[in-house]
Amino acid sequence: MIKTALCNISDKDKIKKLWIDLFDDSENFVDWFFENRFHPKYSCCTYDDDILVSAMQSVPMNLKIREISIPSTMICGVSTKKEYRNKGFMHKTFSHYMKQMNDKGIILTTLKAVSIPTYHSVSHLSCTTSAYVTLSKNDADYYKNIFDNNPINKVTKTQIIDVFSNINKLNECYCKFTDLYSAIALRNEKEFLLKMHDYYSDNAQCMAVIQSGIIKGYCIYFKQEGIYCEEFVVSDKDTTDCLIYGLLSQNRNYEKFEIKTSKTVSEYINSSNINIKDQNSMGIVNVQKLLNAMFGKMHKDYVIEVEDAFIQNNNGIFLLNGTKTQKPAHLKISSGQLLRLICGYDSLDNLIRNNNISIYDKAACEDLSKMLPVCDCFIIDEY
Repeated sequence: MIKTALCNISDKDKIKKLWIDLFDDSENFVDWFFENRFHPKYSCCTYDDDILVSAMQSVPMNLKIREISIPSTMICGVSTKKEYRNKGFMHKTFSHYMKQMNDKGIILTTLKAVSIPTYHSVSHLSCTTSAYVTLSKNDADYYKNIFDNNPINKVTKTQIIDVFSNINKLNECYCKFTDLYSAIALRNEKEFLLKMHDYYSDNAQCMAVIQSGIIKGYCIYFKQEGIYCEEFVVSDKDTTDCLIYGLLSQNRNYEKFEIKTSKTVSEYINSSNINIKDQNSMGIVNVQKLLNAMFGKMHKDYVIEVEDAFIQNNNGIFLLNGTKTQKPAHLKISSGQLLRLICGYDSLDNLIRNNNISIYDKAACEDLSKMLPVCDCFIIDEY
């Protein structure tokens, strides 16, 4: 008998085994994750009698969409037992999950997909980008010259620090960083601490740029075949130069350095090898609640027709404040493309050029285009 439901704590061991069978995470990380990040009430699984067929978990968090904090989840561990694949079980699990999240007041979901197109059928489209910057130890001389000739370096220190004795200062730096982006995870001190434990379960290190006791920027990195920086948080070029020089100068035995960061930060870095990639996919759990959270106080009379092939309740004609209406729509758009527009991942003009939107009122859409400019949509978090 096939049964899909929210998880409970008794499912943990089976879900953990499925994770180990399908993913290549370290034993230390998996043990940490399932002891500290397993949220049964935010996870779903499907059984065939006593056999765990598929599972998906999530971590509740708030995402910053433009300037608004939106209740969300980060989906992780989406998995289906190999012999049950391509039979609709994950689609069934995902559908149940989205209904349950709606009941909990969740408005958005985000996830790092192995294959982005796989999630198009569940109305999840890529909504953030990341820059992957590659450097080598040969770049050390370039950054040393910059470092030596920048007066700011006389009042700053770049050094490896203990994360857990500097949690408050690091979190303050991260919170300032989030001001620059849309679709990024907001972290309070407790959430920041948990994220650092995620990293340190895999033997991460932290380097920071410190000025007058304030952390101006930091990076969380791993020593693998090269140096890989998973969380590179800076807000200006001087701090970026200091941090890169610190990484290069203190890890001279490594040939290759890779930094994952935002498009904005990548523009501060001198490298001929910068690759901008789509990062997280996102989906709307409840379009009415999203519209109300984003635009409910604006008192604008724009009317949007939304189509969603996966979540039935997201279909309809809505005022910008989320109220259903019988008024004629100014535009028609899918829920996935609507989220790209709201986040700032794509412009309304570009959606029109790519035939991803139908326009019924040109003047209204011109106003909406001005109201919703493109942003740097970036998120560090992924599982």
